[in-house]
Amino acid sequence: MPVDEGSKMTKGYAFIEFTTAAEASAAAEQTDGYKLDKAHVFKVTSVDDFARFAAVPDTYSPPEAKPFAPRDDLMSWLVDARGRDQFAIRFADETEVHWNDGAAKRPEEVYRRSYWTESYVQWSPRGNYLTTVHRQGIALWGGPGFPRLVRMQHPGVQFLEYSPGEQYIATASVTEPSRPSESVAITVAFFDVRSGRKLRAFTGGLEDFMLPGAAGGGGGRSGFSWPVFKWAGGAGDKYFAKIGKNAVSVYEVRPLRGWGDALRRGAGKKQLFLLSEALPGAAETHILRLRF
Repeated sequence: MPVDEGSKMTKGYAFIEFTTAAEASAAAEQTDGYKLDKAHVFKVTSVDDFARFAAVPDTYSPPEAKPFAPRDDLMSWLVDARGRDQFAIRFADETEVHWNDGAAKRPEEVYRRSYWTESYVQWSPRGNYLTTVHRQGIALWGGPGFPRLVRMQHPGVQFLEYSPGEQYIATASVTEPSRPSESVAITVAFFDVRSGRKLRAFTGGLEDFMLPGAAGGGGGRSGFSWPVFKWAGGAGDKYFAKIGKNAVSVYEVRPLRGWGDALRRGAGKKQLFLLSEALPGAAETHILRLRF
């Protein structure tokens, strides 16, 4: 780490070498943009990038149009000649995907990768995506060779939930207080699966996301129970509902009425809720409440 000779203070950057290029790439991906605190953020750049930046011409030239390259077939595993399922296993820093070969009574490796995730992996409901969890967000992988399809930024993410049709994904993070005067901070974000674009987010304290009568569990942390909403279902995945303070609010995933406006709010005391399979419009939003 270079030190300024005059002030004897570090210059704010350091050079780090890794044994392999794979380790360096994984470290850069996992730490770039990591927030140390409110005022300091890690910026990680490969040394090779400096030569690339220096070679940028002073005169702008429009980029050439790239030919269309179709994505790998995300459902290719469904046409396996022996009708086998796939499963993922994790141990140490290794993640492996195998065929579940019941006839041969042994698994058959499909793909393996080191440092693929920092936490855990999760399949999407229909098996088209394998999701990895990192400090700065999540990444979706799929297809025969498991290339990375999209990344979604959500620092400190711990929980995730796909919509039934795999069109959207919700993520959540729980930030523990650093001082006794502070409280737990929770962020829930909704993303478009194909583009990775954040569509909307909710932030608040633990009391804003506590389910009535809940005391943790169900993937909970510090009293936070996941998921804190319910998808409406149906092919469109357009709506979800969230229990608030004495109310159930129904939202569109793609907000058209303002960033945080609910289509319908149902007042009441402690209640469970179920959504109809399809909610065709705000005027036809239905909520079935079960009181207890």
